Amino acid sequence: MSALWITLLLSLFMVVGAIIIFFTKNNEKFVTFSISFAASVMAMMILTDLWLESYEAVKTSFPSFPVITQLAFIFLGFLLLFGLDQWIPDHEDDLSTHQDDAKNLRHIGVISAIALILHNMIEGAAIYLLARENMQLGWIATLGVGLHNLPLGMVLASMFYQASLNKGKTLFLIFLISLSTFGGGLGLSLLQLESIPVMFEAVTLSITIGMLLFIILVELLPKIVHTEHKSITVSGLVCGVIIMLLASLIG
Repeated sequence: MSALWITLLLSLFMVVGAIIIFFTKNNEKFVTFSISFAASVMAMMILTDLWLESYEAVKTSFPSFPVITQLAFIFLGFLLLFGLDQWIPDHEDDLSTHQDDAKNLRHIGVISAIALILHNMIEGAAIYLLARENMQLGWIATLGVGLHNLPLGMVLASMFYQASLNKGKTLFLIFLISLSTFGGGLGLSLLQLESIPVMFEAVTLSITIGMLLFIILVELLPKIVHTEHKSITVSGLVCGVIIMLLASLIG
């Protein structure tokens, strides 16, 4: 199997995560669990992966003021998603009805997808380069990264499914989003690049962190704080931490 097809296989891990969600009963408590689980997974993703990787790329590209530069790009990502947040429809802060709740979950799912697509493109490009040099290491990295992507697929699927209650539509959306991983490898292949431009990686990863922080702090945290199901919220937060830590250990 070529290095490019490995990135396609990697993208399917998100779809598998989406399928897992469909074995869970759809109810209000599951919505609460999904929101806290999403916040936990995204926070751990930043802490265990993106922050250090972004800093190293920024330090290489902008050695004079790496910390300030990284924070500036993170803030830019936060502002970009804030701007998109004002234009994306179906957003309700007052979740007084089931219809409002569905609209809000769809809204969060859309902006989460935007942030994760940027991340997946970098991820797919990195796996493509590694597999092209050493296929065995490429397979090992695919397994490790794929396990990270399982909970991400679960996060997006739970939000889109709660909003639409349509399994086919949800799977199709997750499949399209997951193809961004394959797109990262395909882009390098078509452009015949030998490496990911470090400056592009620095900017993109930092902007992704800013976007994810916006989702956690502005979209998810208020719902976690005001939920009536405190024990379920704690369970979701803990499960997210455990799954991401296990994925990091295995990867």
